[in-house]
Amino acid sequence: MRAAIIANSEFKSEKKILDLIKSSDLIVCANGGTKVARELGIMPGAIVGDLDSISKEIINAFKKKGAEVIEHITEKDYTDLELAVNYAEEKGSNEILIFGALGGRPDHFMANIILLFDLLKRNIRAKILSNQTEIFCLNRYGEIRGKAGDLISLLPLSNEVHFETITGLKFTPPSNTLQFGVSRGISNVMLEDTVILKIRSGTILVFHFSK
Repeated sequence: MRAAIIANSEFKSEKKILDLIKSSDLIVCANGGTKVARELGIMPGAIVGDLDSISKEIINAFKKKGAEVIEHITEKDYTDLELAVNYAEEKGSNEILIFGALGGRPDHFMANIILLFDLLKRNIRAKILSNQTEIFCLNRYGEIRGKAGDLISLLPLSNEVHFETITGLKFTPPSNTLQFGVSRGISNVMLEDTVILKIRSGTILVFHFSK
């Protein structure tokens, strides 16, 4: 089951993004993401968060159309995006696509990256997406689908990441190993339309920038 979660940062609504959102089994707005959904003409199945960034008019309009509204207190232990992700998981989602999570405060962005790592540990496939960017974590096998010339950055989230194989990229690290804190994995280039990564040990953060 795939869930699309709309966060509070604005993003350009190219057709491929709208199609991904609208074709998902569940659409959840994280607090201010409700305003983004309204602007894009998207009907959420649920609105989750402390609702401090949304007018009652918008909330009531979606509620009348059938959206479930789950309100949390402002002083809480989780971000609105985390609460939306947890809701999607409770509803049975094993794949989560997150939109509108790339802008705003840098600490929120870092928290969103950490959330991807946490979801990987929970065996949930998760990505942060925009029109030209996808971000996700890998600790086993993964494919990156794009076009030759796209940029790929690989950032270790563990002390070392040991790859069994890397195919389709212009550069490969020495001994197929990347170390945490070293920027050797930045700005690689796709040579083919599909890159295959097989990881022997460790966890990597993947940034894919489409042309």
